[in-house]
Amino acid sequence: MRGAIIVVGSLLLGVGASSCAERGDHPADRSALPAFPAHEAAAVVRGRVVWKGDSLPRVRPLPIPLPDAPEIVNPKWEVDSETHGVPHAFVEVLGIADRWRFDARDDAIVLRQEGLRYYPFVAGALVGQEVVVENHEDILHNFKWTGRRNGTFNQNLEKGARASVRFRFPETVHFQCDVQNWMDAWVYVREHPIFAVTTKDGSFELPKLPPGTYEISVRHPNPGWEGERRGIQVREGDRSEIVLTIRSMS
Repeated sequence: MRGAIIVVGSLLLGVGASSCAERGDHPADRSALPAFPAHEAAAVVRGRVVWKGDSLPRVRPLPIPLPDAPEIVNPKWEVDSETHGVPHAFVEVLGIADRWRFDARDDAIVLRQEGLRYYPFVAGALVGQEVVVENHEDILHNFKWTGRRNGTFNQNLEKGARASVRFRFPETVHFQCDVQNWMDAWVYVREHPIFAVTTKDGSFELPKLPPGTYEISVRHPNPGWEGERRGIQVREGDRSEIVLTIRSMS
């Protein structure tokens, strides 16, 4: 474990700063950057992420090896059959953390272990923001994450238990349950809050932006899918509607 602070209940489990220091891995110092000009942020960028292709991916259930288990759609393969919208896609503005520094967030991102899966399946969090995992079921679950820079950690969660972590480095972190190993979730940890996760029909709306030129990217946890990157220009008071695509790489 490295680069994270973990709390189960009120017990501090670990701080991985020493191993980071040994590797020369330190959080970026952005204190010299100008603050994000929230008073100038009036442009709205919203839109949808849709599937690119003539045929939609085959719907696949979660591989739950339990007797009488309900059939639950694997969110990694979900595409809305009516709108072709792609849920659980992560839309963000690239490079914005190199322009401005952003205030820390006091609110927590909550991942619920419920109904034999994680809710939400995809979330975004700021570096240093609290990410909470809660067991809402009557069975033993597990709280595990894996990241290249933030390390890995594994802890059982009894019925009704909760655990939390604050990540020090931006990256994509994979959450799992080793007890029910079909359960997973993805948290995109960033140094800026200008991102959104798409809804069931692929809709999203980014936090308001100042006028300027930006590059938008869409990502998805499915390793066989590729999201679009596109440059956009927004003007003061704009309400831009854009359509981004995800396609299969095979």
